[in-house]
Amino acid sequence: MFFAEWNWDAAEASLKRALQLNPSHSEGLLIYGQLSEVLGQLEKGLQIKLRALERDPFSPLVHLQISMSYWNQRRYDDAVEWAKKTLEFDPRHPHAREHLAAAYWKKGDSDRYMSENLKHAEMHGAPPAALEQLKQAYADGGVAGVLRRGLEFAANHPRAVPAMQLALFHGELGSMDAGFKYLEQAIESRDPGLVHLAVGPQWDCLRSDPRFEDALLRMGLRAAPRPGSGV
Repeated sequence: MFFAEWNWDAAEASLKRALQLNPSHSEGLLIYGQLSEVLGQLEKGLQIKLRALERDPFSPLVHLQISMSYWNQRRYDDAVEWAKKTLEFDPRHPHAREHLAAAYWKKGDSDRYMSENLKHAEMHGAPPAALEQLKQAYADGGVAGVLRRGLEFAANHPRAVPAMQLALFHGELGSMDAGFKYLEQAIESRDPGLVHLAVGPQWDCLRSDPRFEDALLRMGLRAAPRPGSGV
């Protein structure tokens, strides 16, 4: 109901019932925290996740979810801190280093962004030739060069890169029409990674376009106020 059907009301009712049956169920707390954030209740989502931390203080998943709460609040220093804590518990976590890289990117630290992405790629089996291509793309064109390299790879491997990722690549490069084309495809396929569309800072590259509001409405979401922005 949450990740696949985007039925927010039914998902909330089910999660509340689950937590009535077991108030300390860690996964239930984490998912309910995510749902609260998706609906724009960012501080409530963090507080719910902190209840999961009380129960599982050594869980990499809990620590990463807290990092993601700070990410959605645009508190990037805190997001970095908690992503690093996740990696202390699980250095090979499949998502934590990517998330750490993203936080560095939003902080404007492109060198660390690239370094963490390369570590992640190497740790998860990227061949040396591919790593060298990424390094060269960054040396030649910075982060934009890496994004363009990603689009070249997608053009040669059409099924390898999901539409949601292509929407972000194009949005960051300022190709708004292409960005919304791929966002539309991601919505059509009900990509579960879209649930944070209303609040996730990764979507700020498309957020100012009037078409973004239409995308939110299609998912039954509404634009959430940005922390500290007053809007």
